[in-house]
Amino acid sequence: MSEPPSRTDETLPRRVLQQFAESVAVARAGVVGASARLSAELALPALMAVIAAALAGFYFPLLDGINQFTPLWTAAALGTLAISWLGGIRETVRRASALALFAVFLFLAPLLRFNFGSETARHAQPDERPVERQVERPVIAKQAIARQVKVMTFNVVWGRDSSAGLEAFIRAEEPDIILLQELDRRRAEVLDQALRTRYPHRRYCVELDGCDGALLSKWPVLESRHILRSEKSPASISATVEIDGRAVRVVGVHMTNPRAPRQQQREIAWLTSHLEEASRRATIVAGDFNLTPWTFTLARFAGRTGLVRHTGIGGTWPANGRFFALFPIDHVLSSKHFSLTRIAAGPRLGSDHLPVVATLALR
Repeated sequence: MSEPPSRTDETLPRRVLQQFAESVAVARAGVVGASARLSAELALPALMAVIAAALAGFYFPLLDGINQFTPLWTAAALGTLAISWLGGIRETVRRASALALFAVFLFLAPLLRFNFGSETARHAQPDERPVERQVERPVIAKQAIARQVKVMTFNVVWGRDSSAGLEAFIRAEEPDIILLQELDRRRAEVLDQALRTRYPHRRYCVELDGCDGALLSKWPVLESRHILRSEKSPASISATVEIDGRAVRVVGVHMTNPRAPRQQQREIAWLTSHLEEASRRATIVAGDFNLTPWTFTLARFAGRTGLVRHTGIGGTWPANGRFFALFPIDHVLSSKHFSLTRIAAGPRLGSDHLPVVATLALR
C-alpha cells in the first residue's frame, strides 16, 4: 500500500506561486513597475499607429511595406502585453490584450487564406481541355489519377559557393523542376556538369545583365524565354513544360528588393498581366518574390491571377545567421489544376535563403 504524499509536497507548488506573486507585487510597487507602466503607455499608441498604417496598405501600396514586418510588430504587441501585466493597471492590460489578439490574428491571416485556397484547389475542375477529347477517352482515364510534380525554388545568392551542398540536396530530393535565382556563370557551369544527366532539359540566363535565373527539368521543355529585369518587369523565366503529354506553364520569378516599393508594384502589375490566363491553363509560378504573405500586394496578385499560394508562414530569409529564418519571401503558387501534397523548406545551403520544395498533384 503506497504512502500518502507528504504535506510538504502538497504545499510546494502553492509556496512557489506565493513567492512569485510576492515578487511581482514588490516589482510593481517599485521602479520596475513604474517603468513598465510608462513603457506600456508609450508602446500602445505607437503599435496602434503601426497597425493602422499597415491596414491602410490595402489602399496605399507604399504603406504595404509595413506588412512585410508583421512578425516583428506582433512580437512587440505580445511584449507590450507582458509589460502591461507587470505594470499592474487593469485598463492598460485590457487594451494591450485586445491589441495583441488583433496582431496575432493578422499574423495568422495568411494561413487562413492558404487553407481556403488549398481546399478550393482540391475541388476545382480543370477546364482547359476540349470536351471532345474528354469524351473520346476510355472510361478508366476519367478517374481522378494525379501526376505528382515536385517543384523546387532556391535563391542561391550571387558569389556564394554552395554547389556541393546544393547538388547533394537535389540528389536527395529529386525534384522534377528546379527554378534558381541569382545564379552566376561559374556556378551554372558546375551545376550543369553535375546534373545534366538527371536534368536533360536546362535553360540558363547568366550571360546578360538583369537576368539571373535558371530552369532545370526532367520533363521536356517545349518553349522558353527569359525576361530581363527592367523598369516594369522582374527577372524571370517563362516556359512550357510537357508533363505526360500535357502542356504546363512554368514561371520562375525574382522580384526586386522591397526597399524599392514602387518598382515592386510595377513588377507585380507586369507579372499579373503576364499571367492573366493562369486560371485557364495548368500553371506553376515559383521564386523569390521579396514579399511576405502578410502583404496585400501578394494576396492581391494571387486573387487577380487565380493562383493558389501553397507556402505558409514559415521563414525562408535570412538564413545565413545564427537564428532561424524569419520572413517567408520565397513562394510556390499554382493554378487550381494542382493540389498540394507536401511543401517544406530545405536546409541551409550557404545562401541567405532556404530552398523550398513543393509536391503538387496535377489532375
